[in-house]
Amino acid sequence: MSDINQHNGFIAYRLPDGKHHHLFHIDDIHERQSETDLSKYQFIFAPFNKNDHPTYLFKFSKEEVDGQLPKVELSSGVLSDISKQQYLTSCRSLIDKISNEDISKVILSRTKSVRDDNVDLNKLFHSMCHTYPDAFVYVLHHPTIGTWAAATPELLLSKNKENISTVALAGTRKYVAYNTQPWGTKEIEEHKYIERYVNESLDKLSLQYTKTDTNTRRAGNVEHIESTYDIIDDNNSLEELIEVLHPGPAISGYPPIKAIEIIDAYEGHDRLYYCGYLGPLDIRLQTQLYVNLRCMQIYNNGYKIYVGGGITKDSVAEDEWTETKLKSETLSDMILSAEYENHQ
Repeated sequence: MSDINQHNGFIAYRLPDGKHHHLFHIDDIHERQSETDLSKYQFIFAPFNKNDHPTYLFKFSKEEVDGQLPKVELSSGVLSDISKQQYLTSCRSLIDKISNEDISKVILSRTKSVRDDNVDLNKLFHSMCHTYPDAFVYVLHHPTIGTWAAATPELLLSKNKENISTVALAGTRKYVAYNTQPWGTKEIEEHKYIERYVNESLDKLSLQYTKTDTNTRRAGNVEHIESTYDIIDDNNSLEELIEVLHPGPAISGYPPIKAIEIIDAYEGHDRLYYCGYLGPLDIRLQTQLYVNLRCMQIYNNGYKIYVGGGITKDSVAEDEWTETKLKSETLSDMILSAEYENHQ
């Protein structure tokens, strides 16, 4: 077991396609204020809605490459699911609302619980890294925040000395090997909303950029439509870029401000840090921030998984339920894999 100080907590992460993971001991934690200089910190953990929950900034005192995650005391949690009937009722009502109002898309999310009295963070983390090599995988534990983990496929922002990039990621279908079928109209339209928003956001900051053609991006047992933006001329601060890109329509809807208001009315749970963003800040001259998707809270009696999908006027409630089911299985499969290892 690592000799990291357990009281202050730790963050372990593995970058997409990385061969090694990094384990950091948290030395200092700070709630971000509007005037906070991000360059003084090494990691950021932000909520979906900054008006509801604080954004945390971290400084580290020690790094271990491929270090073993320490055993920690997990808090107890109330594990309750949003039932299929509850979800379908909310989804159908939301589809009617979108059909009759000036809004194109709303992200509706739900929670799913997996009970487990023998949680092993180290084995879970390694299972996630092995199963999803092209995702940003992390486990964060701190007494103030609790314990969170994810294998997220979505980059919010990557910045180094030479360039900046971001992505538009939307649309979901089950992954099938060698699938050559074209994407459906609904998924293509969802992706167009994201591209439109990114275009508008970068234009707002007068940035020059290029965009790739769309491609299909696999994320576990599902896949998405993705396009990448490379920003050519950066005259703006990291804070300004984050401000215009988050929370974008991929996690809220289109237009985002109205979508967030609807989310508050229709979702029966607090998203907390699901659909927020996180990642290393200027570690070795590289900032890489990821949207906190395919994430879960971890307790001493199990896991609370957060998943969502884009609802439009053309959505079918049963299909949307199936999409969230596929996404939840991305994490529950990892959990079951880690549990199996625990019992060997």
